Amino acid sequence: MTSAPLHDWQTAEYLADLLAHPADLPSTLTQALHVVLNALNRESAALFIKPLADGTPPFWVPHHIPFSLQPQVENLASPLSFFAQDLLERPEILPAGHPFEISEALPVSFNDETLAVLFLWGRPLTAEDRLRSQALLRPLGRALYTSKFHQSVSNDGQILPALQALIHAYTNAYDSHLLQRQYLQSLQTIFQAEDALLFLLDDHNPRLAIQKHLDANGNWEERTTLDTGSTFILPSGQEPQASEAAAPTAGQIISWLNASMGGSIQNIVFSLLVSNRNPVGMAVLVNPRLDDSDPYRKSLLQLTSSLLANAIVSQRQLLSLKITIADLEASRWEIIHSRNTLRTFFDSIPASVYIIDRNYVLISVNLKRSQRVNRHPSELVGRKCYEQFYHRMDPCPGCRAMETFASAVITSRYAREWYDQERFVEWEITTFPIQEQTNLPHQVILFEEDVTEKRTLEASLIQTEKLAAVGQLAAGVAHEINNPLAAIIANSQMLLRDVPSTDRDLVESLKLIETAGVRASQVVTNLLGIARKEKKYEFELLDLNETIRGALSLVNHELVQRAIEVKLDLQEDMPELMASRHHLQGVWINLIVNGIDAIDHPGGRITITSRYHEGEFRVTIADNGKGIPREQLSKIFEPFFTTKAAGKGTGLGLSVCLRVIKEHRGNILVDSQPGTGTTFTILLPDLSATAKS
Repeated sequence: MTSAPLHDWQTAEYLADLLAHPADLPSTLTQALHVVLNALNRESAALFIKPLADGTPPFWVPHHIPFSLQPQVENLASPLSFFAQDLLERPEILPAGHPFEISEALPVSFNDETLAVLFLWGRPLTAEDRLRSQALLRPLGRALYTSKFHQSVSNDGQILPALQALIHAYTNAYDSHLLQRQYLQSLQTIFQAEDALLFLLDDHNPRLAIQKHLDANGNWEERTTLDTGSTFILPSGQEPQASEAAAPTAGQIISWLNASMGGSIQNIVFSLLVSNRNPVGMAVLVNPRLDDSDPYRKSLLQLTSSLLANAIVSQRQLLSLKITIADLEASRWEIIHSRNTLRTFFDSIPASVYIIDRNYVLISVNLKRSQRVNRHPSELVGRKCYEQFYHRMDPCPGCRAMETFASAVITSRYAREWYDQERFVEWEITTFPIQEQTNLPHQVILFEEDVTEKRTLEASLIQTEKLAAVGQLAAGVAHEINNPLAAIIANSQMLLRDVPSTDRDLVESLKLIETAGVRASQVVTNLLGIARKEKKYEFELLDLNETIRGALSLVNHELVQRAIEVKLDLQEDMPELMASRHHLQGVWINLIVNGIDAIDHPGGRITITSRYHEGEFRVTIADNGKGIPREQLSKIFEPFFTTKAAGKGTGLGLSVCLRVIKEHRGNILVDSQPGTGTTFTILLPDLSATAKS
């Protein structure tokens, strides 16, 4: 059998595959020896193999040995066989001048045990070839060790079932206690020990350990926690790392166990449980019949101890991982709850709030702001604020967000959002910086608050201040105005007594002077009533139609001058009304004058009707003027609000009318159509009928 030389790693890989599951060990070893010799460029060699099981002899695997040595190989009692057995017990490189013309004697070892010797004939190996031979012979040593182990296990009927049970527990048991018990039970069987003890260090405090005991009857118990600072597992003052210096001796363990357990322990087999150079604990077999001098039992003890240590650490890590996962899950739910709470709070803010970055990209939008554009917040995030909110291609004029980004200051400004030519909402827009650790803002919060009502209230406050000023003025001039009015009224009344009644023109003129003086005095009184809310109402039974006709007589000059037709439709059979004559007449004058001012075209007409029905007086004053815009109807009764041109109205007339009618427990209704006209309806209760009932 010949083949081309292979690279050493390829040859070693080929030998490992060849020797992995040998059906016939001698035949397989012959093939492997041929491969090794081919790699070392040698022809003549012989492999001497020690007994692989109790009661079996050693044997030779020759390959083209010198003819003179063939009888030596065929006889295990030959000098060459004895020489080979000596080398197995003390393997070394042969000195020069050795017998049998051998050029090299190479040990075949695995796991610190020499299992065979390879003899070479011919020229000696170079130093490089000797290093190569070590790598090539390692697969042979592993195969011989495995074969010896299998035969040893097969010959001992208790080891194999014990190992199978332990492997089953290791691969299928999730309970660490079951695995620990099976580990001790298997070692107890393999070493035929009376008792088995397991000491496990606490994974949180390596100074503490738990003692577990399996007796000869299979009883399992866990004992109290031990302080390892005063025991043999981890001597006091040592760091919790496995090292030869920290390992106790069998004598120390026996002394400690006899002292603590009160027994008579003669010998033990023990093994430290170590995982990743960290001690996990220790296993102790008490009074075993078989010791660990046998390399295979020692190997089993080390292997199973390593498996148990790694399994314990893995289970502890798995438990820790489960706890960590549970904590993370709890933290996740807390974060979700906090996020939902903050989102609910964010969306419940009555003002519009949103967050942008330096590129005006929306980071977050609350529900109030998104509803203004009829979008869901998720549809707006990641887009430009000025594009989504204001349909612009560039930032809004007056936006102060970049000022906040640049200097981390809080800014504020006002902006009006118009819905049509008359209606608007005024927003106060405030920017707040969200600062990084460098104190430079990376995001800005924009807080938009509807201050339309606030600004309206501020305007109302200004109007109130105006009213206060008017009140102060009225109070100051009322006395000066009333004195000459009183003289005019008194003198007109005196003249009326002196003038003959036959002079009708003069009498009528004097009566007009008296009526106008009384009216002027009442205007001053009304002005004081507006400013100071003074109440000087003198209620009496009167004819409602008479007050209407009296008001018309005072404005008759305006009606004639403007060529405005007045159409009266007054119910004559109405009962008398309990009212304040001067105040009620002032209401009619104000409404008629407003109607006159509203008519800006020829053919003007004012229609006045009066009715009484079921204890209620109803007066309507309608004009065919330009009308009042619908959006202004709700404001016409506010003080100082007027639709007239500057200088033609004070804005007090209708507010005075409303106040007077309210004092009579009545109400004013208004209906207006722009371009058609306006109708005021005054409702007055019959106070006299109410009093009688």
